[in-house]
Parts: sequence; C-alpha cells; structure tokens
Amino acid sequence: LENRPPPSDEALRRRADRDLPRLANAAHSLGYWGAQFSYNIDTAQHPAQVQVNVAPGPLYHVASVRVLGPDGEPLQLPPRTSPLPLRPGEAARTAPVVAAENALLADYENNGHPFAKVEKREVVIDHHAHTMVVTYTITPGPATRFGAVAISGLKDLNPDYVERRLRWQRGETYDAAKVEETRRALIESGLFSTVRITPEPEPDNPGVALMHIEATERPRRTVGV
Repeated sequence: LENRPPPSDEALRRRADRDLPRLANAAHSLGYWGAQFSYNIDTAQHPAQVQVNVAPGPLYHVASVRVLGPDGEPLQLPPRTSPLPLRPGEAARTAPVVAAENALLADYENNGHPFAKVEKREVVIDHHAHTMVVTYTITPGPATRFGAVAISGLKDLNPDYVERRLRWQRGETYDAAKVEETRRALIESGLFSTVRITPEPEPDNPGVALMHIEATERPRRTVGV
C-alpha cells in the first residue's frame, strides 16, 4: 500500500500489525517455525520509515512422516518409483507437506483405489527439538475395477468415437493415470472444449466403478492454431 498513505500514525501501526503475521507465515513455509518479527516506526521522517526486525531462529527439520489408516494403525502404501516429497531429515517446509498428501492420494488412485481420501493431516511442531512430525490419516477405500461407461454432453458426435479412445478395458484394476490419458486424448482430438471423467461406485456391484464421461463439443467448422 505504498501508493496509498494511511491517514494517521495509528493507521500505519495497524498496517504493520497486520503485516507481521504474513511475514511469520512466510518464515514458517520455509522451515523457520521459531521466527520472531517486530517493527519500529519513525514518524519524524517524511514519509515515515518502517523498520522490520527479524530473528529467524534455527531451521527446523522433519523428524518423521507417518501414514495411518482410519483405525490408527500404519498403512501399507502402494508401490511408487520415487520417494515422497516429504522426507525425514529435510527442512520442515510447508509445501512438501501438501505435495506429499497429493502424492499419497495419487498412489492409491493409480493402484485401484479411486475413492481414497485423506481424513486428517496433523502437523506437530516441537520447538524444543526444532522438529516437525507429520501424520496423515487415510481411508484407502475398496479395491476397484473399471466398470461400464456413461457418456453425456454429446450433440453431433457418436458415443462410439469416445469409447474407441478409452485407455482402459472394462474389468481392469482402476488406474487414474489411464483416466488422465483418456481425457488428454479426447482434448487433443480438437473436437472437445472440455472433458471431465469421474468414477462413481456402483451400488449393486461393489468393487466396480461406473465411469462418467462428460464432454462438451467445440463449435463445428473451426480452425485452431
């Protein structure tokens, strides 16, 4: 708000008070969970000078990462080809905490569990040991296979056109990567402006996902570059 000076000294102090938590959040995101911020304002100068004082403190590190089931017991994780984005010993930054959660869900979705969900994410900061412990509680959901396909949104195209471009076979173990490949193939055909593919449990057939494909056709006789 440099170009909008506050109407009074007190208003400037209120601005500074609001900025300190933002700075603290930025420090936490980089792993400095004990960082302290304060400010001094010199109103004798014109314009007033604001000095922010930073005491970053030590860099915190990840002590452990746990993945539990809804019963509180450790989960056996699906196979993956690379380590999780969040690993013990690394700086206790916040971005890898979210990235690891997304990676865990993707692992389950790519290995037959499209309805997996994170029930809880718990981050505990130990200011004495300068460490962070992260615990994810995940409900994997049932092992699921690809089921029937329901296509909606088509006006001029035959549904067979879409079905011929599916990257999965009915009865195969659910794999979110194949779903994304199908969505990309349909978009890259140039015939659709949007394509959305979502699995839905079949009430009368446990372990099978009904695949909904909702596509919006692009206007006909157009040229794309």
